[in-house]
Amino acid sequence: MSGIKRHNKQLVFLLILLSAATLIMTACTSLNQHEIETTPVANGSQQTQSNLELNWVKVSPSVVVPGQTVAVTGAVINNDNIEHVYAAELKINDVSQGMHEIDVSAGKTQTFSVFITEDEVGIYYVFFGGKTAQFEVVEQIDLTRGVETDSNSSTRSCCQ
Repeated sequence: MSGIKRHNKQLVFLLILLSAATLIMTACTSLNQHEIETTPVANGSQQTQSNLELNWVKVSPSVVVPGQTVAVTGAVINNDNIEHVYAAELKINDVSQGMHEIDVSAGKTQTFSVFITEDEVGIYYVFFGGKTAQFEVVEQIDLTRGVETDSNSSTRSCCQ
């Protein structure tokens, strides 16, 4: 009987951990960024932008299920004393998703988010302004990944 109680406690712990991780990711996405909508540019091309620097690009979450939204976020630094517009093409697996413009005030760093959804299982490579990131679409997310097996029993254990 104690094995069942232990297993139930482990499942409750994993569910609480997953809920906490989801809340943290949501809070980080919405609170730590000044999210702006990027504007797709119809016939744009990447221009030489010597006073602007794309500092980083990341994808969150990095593993999703089909139809789940992924945020491509990044930061552009304006090293000049006047406002500039950073323009870059977003590509997913070498397929253009259009040009996007990001307004960056003089001497400031502007974060941005572009939201995408993929319905097919696979690995997707994101290219934006010379930076790359990737995410994976899986049929279902394995909640037991990273949980160790207890050598004294056949049950899995996360907290000894």
